[in-house]
Amino acid sequence: AAATMMFRAYGIPARYTIGYAISTPSGEWYEYSGDGHAWVEIYLDGLGWVKVEVTGSTLKPSDPTDPSDPINPSDPTDPDAPIDPDNPSDPTDPEDPTDPDNPSDPTDPEDPTDPEDPTDPSDPTDPEDPTDPEDPTDPEDPTDPEDPTDPDNPTDPEDPTDPDNPTDPEDPTDPSDPTDPEDPTDPEEPTDPEDPTDPEEPSDPNYSIKVITSSDSKPYDGIELTAGFVIEGAEQLDSSKYQLRVVQTTSIVNVGKTTNLVKVVVIDKASGKEAKNVSIAYEYGVLTVTSRQIVIETGSKTASIEETATLEWKIYTVSGLLTNDKIANIDFAKLEGVGCIENSIDLATIKIVNKFGEDVTLNYSIQVNEGYLLIYG
Repeated sequence: AAATMMFRAYGIPARYTIGYAISTPSGEWYEYSGDGHAWVEIYLDGLGWVKVEVTGSTLKPSDPTDPSDPINPSDPTDPDAPIDPDNPSDPTDPEDPTDPDNPSDPTDPEDPTDPEDPTDPSDPTDPEDPTDPEDPTDPEDPTDPEDPTDPDNPTDPEDPTDPDNPTDPEDPTDPSDPTDPEDPTDPEEPTDPEDPTDPEEPSDPNYSIKVITSSDSKPYDGIELTAGFVIEGAEQLDSSKYQLRVVQTTSIVNVGKTTNLVKVVVIDKASGKEAKNVSIAYEYGVLTVTSRQIVIETGSKTASIEETATLEWKIYTVSGLLTNDKIANIDFAKLEGVGCIENSIDLATIKIVNKFGEDVTLNYSIQVNEGYLLIYG
């Protein structure tokens, strides 16, 4: 702002501009919420608005492919990750059936199903009890828990296809088995990296940002007209997770109007793809280039009829024409015989081209100050 006021104090048109400092590696622009920048632009005849950097600025875009970027704090291969207390293979697990303190230990003298207790009345293998209703060989016993072919036994541990067996360790799709290590959709498996519904791995929230482009105008000067933009809500995005890229901008050179279009995408650094949880709204400004006025002055010429019967004078001066543009064609009036007429120009015949040979006539508004032609007798 101080530089703007200084230039104006010296009579130099100046304006204060804000936007973003953007680098352009590989033909793409990278922009972050922390890259806000301001600079001064001064107007120079023949050049238009020119940027003047009085503070200096640098930009170091993050590399979304940088392997040193800790973009996945929940890396399941992290050697420092804590031991999972719900891991059924934990040797200190109190549910471990081989634990000597486990009440289901098959050698426990208090275990009613201990196969070493020959007098156990509930022992299904007791050969002395011919009427034992728990005898697994009794074909009439429909509730025999040891009968692996009994379709009505919901707790049969040997039936791997029984959909009602909640504790079947062989059923990897059993949603009610909280400790099944083979179940990738188990909601109780907090370290499962493939489980999108894992309560320990919450997904990122949805974000909404808005891109607002500026409006600007100037007379034709042969230089592209562009205008900046601001992004509202970009401060919500964690720069360690997201990257803003500007992939399209708009400019205009010749007389006319165009919408100041800007295309911004948000990249998820973890996947290297466009983030699906960020919605972007746009509000566009307008870029306008108006015609540039030039003045053509034709000369005057006088002659006697004895000198010439036809008089044409093609000398002229032009002001306001851009340095890189020139008049390629112009037709003047012609006087025949004694008389006096204006040394006029046929505007329909004027053609102005730029340094590339392109017709830029329509970018000019032409005013003619005419001289005269006189033949006397």
